[in-house]
Amino acid sequence: MSKLIHQKSVAGRIGVSLPTTKLSQDQRDSLIPETFRRSESPSLPEVSEGDVMRHYIALSVDNFHIDKGFYPLGSCTMKYNPKRNDTVAFHRFLRESHPQAPVDHTQGSLRILFELQELIGEITGFDNVSLQPVAGAQGEMTGISIMRAFHEHLGAPRRKILIPDSAHGTNPATVTLSGFQPVEIRSNKRGILSAATVKEALDKDTAGVMITNPNTLGLFESEILEIVEAVHSAGALLYMDGANLNAQLGVVRPGEIGFDMLHINMHKTFSTPHGGGGPGRAVDRRGDGDRRLRVDGGRRRQGEGLMDDIVVGLAGLSAAAVSDALDKIGVHGMAQGIVPLTAGHHIAGRAFTIKYIPVGVTTGSVGDYIDDVPDG
Repeated sequence: MSKLIHQKSVAGRIGVSLPTTKLSQDQRDSLIPETFRRSESPSLPEVSEGDVMRHYIALSVDNFHIDKGFYPLGSCTMKYNPKRNDTVAFHRFLRESHPQAPVDHTQGSLRILFELQELIGEITGFDNVSLQPVAGAQGEMTGISIMRAFHEHLGAPRRKILIPDSAHGTNPATVTLSGFQPVEIRSNKRGILSAATVKEALDKDTAGVMITNPNTLGLFESEILEIVEAVHSAGALLYMDGANLNAQLGVVRPGEIGFDMLHINMHKTFSTPHGGGGPGRAVDRRGDGDRRLRVDGGRRRQGEGLMDDIVVGLAGLSAAAVSDALDKIGVHGMAQGIVPLTAGHHIAGRAFTIKYIPVGVTTGSVGDYIDDVPDG
């Protein structure tokens, strides 16, 4: 086992030479309030620059990474992440963008995010896209939170979510963490779900069904249309784990199959840099009639512990301009500034969604970019 960096310390060894100064020690100390000064020196290793470099290079070699070998992580093995994508993601205009920068300073980033939403919606066949979840597991929890809100709004909360035996481990974990009861469905001899088995498992307490399609065995669920009909007939919702979405791209759109929500693993489907538990994205569907999913704040009460802002919208005007527009549609009391990447606001008992508002739009026409969500 390699030594810790502190074990390589040699008293008096210096790794960095600081610039000289004409200030005395007392003068330097006076620059820092006494409250923030250390009473004793920190316990830091005394090593050379070369020692530090070799130490951490050795650690990186001990750790498994894509540059060292094949990633044996289920469907993660399907992806290829070109180094070019690291370069793009590390572009200084993205890297140096401050999360609290004023809206008028971040229009380029907002435009990228808005256009990405539109493209993802077109590819998947869904009406709404959220860029809020930053990992596949977070996308799952967003979808399960939507399920809970949907059934609670109907006045009949449900407890169970059906999951195939071939599902990713995150599916039952998300269901359990979200307070639901996972119920396993057995695959048939061909390694896929039988519609008859799903129908048998559905009951009045079933909130939804989570399906990976193609499944973890790489098999397309050939009875999916019959399963969709059965799930919806039972009043439940259908969630698609997008881990293997690659196999559907350009062939069929999950929203058209009948799925109600989906998360995309961006590092698998779109070869973005992989690491840190993500990135993932969530999309949801707005159906028609009684099954219309209102996930923009209108069906949730404050303090329920749900994600209040599911559908992401982008505001490109000042809070004052947006407030004026909201007043015109009868939404009053807008006191706080609009935070970029926020939508599904709920003010004065009214739900509304703010879409992307291009720079240069006059206050009088801001209302064209705001959807007032009717009650019921």
